[in-house]
This record gives sequence, structure tokens and C-alpha cells, in this order.
Amino acid sequence: MVFVKALVIEDRSAMTQMFCGILDKFGIETKVSSTVADALEEMKSYNPQIVILDTSVENGNGMRLITAVTPVEEEKESR
Repeated sequence: MVFVKALVIEDRSAMTQMFCGILDKFGIETKVSSTVADALEEMKSYNPQIVILDTSVENGNGMRLITAVTPVEEEKESR
């Protein structure tokens, strides 16, 4: 039974194998995306509790993914 799911967003095979190998040792299920676009689609159906994100992947960067999935609160004006 899987209790924790992780999404690894990485475009280098060696890094992907390292992350997935470590997570597997702790019983964490992993899925891998190599682009930001694929990761955004994967997150909709997979609902990972952990995301390991490379800051520079094919066709995008980590900040693009973070801003796409993080709600932005409007700054309240203070007086």
C-alpha cells in the first residue's frame, strides 16, 4: 500500500535514477516528468505529496511550474 507519492521533474537520466532510487528505498511511489508541461498534466491526475523539481528542464524552468501551481494572494493595501 502506497502512502506517499512523489513526482520527480528532471530531464537528466542519471539524476532521475538517483532520486527515484532513494525514494523507492523509503517506500515512496514515484513518477517522472522531463518537461514542465508534462509535469503540470501529471500533477492533475497523480496528486503527488512530494515534488522534486529541477530548476532548469526541457521547455521551461522550475519557477514556471511553481507559479502555475501556487495560488497568488493579492497584496492587501495597508494604511
